[in-house]
Amino acid sequence: MKINFLKSLLALMLLVGCTTKKRELVEVRNIPIELSNINQDKLLMLINEARSKPRKCGVELQEAVEPLVWNETLERLAYNHSKDMTQNNFFSHTGSDGKLPSQRLDAIGYTWNRSAENLATGYPNEKKVVAGWLKSPQHCFNIMAVYLSQIGIAKDGKYWTSVFTN
Repeated sequence: MKINFLKSLLALMLLVGCTTKKRELVEVRNIPIELSNINQDKLLMLINEARSKPRKCGVELQEAVEPLVWNETLERLAYNHSKDMTQNNFFSHTGSDGKLPSQRLDAIGYTWNRSAENLATGYPNEKKVVAGWLKSPQHCFNIMAVYLSQIGIAKDGKYWTSVFTN
């Protein structure tokens, strides 16, 4: 059972851009962002409500975990990635500049140990995008990951991006 779980976790990390890394403390300020037309409070409430109860992510049972904290820097990174996907008409964890989520964090000097990114497209509102993420084992696992403590979510056009770190 433990071996299957570890294999699933490794595959998940590869699929959804989850990364582990140690960095020096660097302060991040004033990353440009336009207003994302989403309800941040509702998104955080829906995500933390999901984290407050045990749930199955695919075949793996995840225990209830502590709530996430909203992070404006992560929201700005999420928005910039969603905007990139909108402007360049693609859907991928890899940006149009070839950078992966972890490289986008590094590019702004953000301090992180582990990170993950969830993407979605076409969901009309906060409730539906969170429900969609929870139905996907990989995205659900990111939402329920005990080692992630911060989140920023943004939407541009039809593209949603959530960035998680600790």
